[in-house]
Amino acid sequence: MFPLTPQFLRDNYFQGVPLESPGGRPFTNEFIQGRILAVRRAFERKYAVRLEPTVIKMGSYPIPGEPEAQERVVGIDLHPDDAKDNKRYSMLLPVAPALQFHKLGLWLPGMERPTEFSLDWLHPNPPDSRTRQLRIAPGRSLTTLLHLQFLSGLMPLTSQGSPIPGAWHLTYTCGYTEDALLGQDFDVLDALAKYAAIALFVKGSLDGNVLAGITNKSLSADGLSQSVGLVGNAQALKFGAIINQYQQELTEWEKTYWARSSPIRMIGV
Repeated sequence: MFPLTPQFLRDNYFQGVPLESPGGRPFTNEFIQGRILAVRRAFERKYAVRLEPTVIKMGSYPIPGEPEAQERVVGIDLHPDDAKDNKRYSMLLPVAPALQFHKLGLWLPGMERPTEFSLDWLHPNPPDSRTRQLRIAPGRSLTTLLHLQFLSGLMPLTSQGSPIPGAWHLTYTCGYTEDALLGQDFDVLDALAKYAAIALFVKGSLDGNVLAGITNKSLSADGLSQSVGLVGNAQALKFGAIINQYQQELTEWEKTYWARSSPIRMIGV
């Protein structure tokens, strides 16, 4: 069960004070749950993460034995000229944080399916729960001539070093677990709750505000700032100072939370 619920939000971020609509009607749990869901989806898009374990299939071709994918993304291009000594590559995962790797393969033109590599070729860098970067380097299972050819002769195999679109294939599970959100990654849950609290009193498109960065918008101490457009009722005014505090805390939190904005590709390491 996802830990951010309407009751969790009421108890921990509004101190149990009843929340009301502009007409003075109490916010229902269904309405609050809708705001929470919208914040979750916007957060996942903004940070390229998943907030629950999700199987990601990267690449177009199947690899035997891989689990069924819940989401599919394009494979990462192979840039032969980027590899240091033709032996190591570094991959930026399109969705994070990685929890478990299932299959790794490399597809070259003319192949019916990718050639599979052992998972001990994958080296998270750094090996923590928020890593997005993976190094690909020979592991203990380097046993076939074909694998040696891939790493020692990629340049002549790929038309004088021209990039091969979608060559790298990877199937992996990513996302935050409930235990992680309630433990080592509680700052993520805390940020989501604060975004949801702000969303209850912000006019207009929630996704637009979150994706543009609510933290970049100013809020006055009394909660009347027109730049954010708080709902004009007594409850909004009452919670204006709290929402302003959450906005400031989110600004500081974003400074410490990694976010990738550069194009996905293979880079030499």
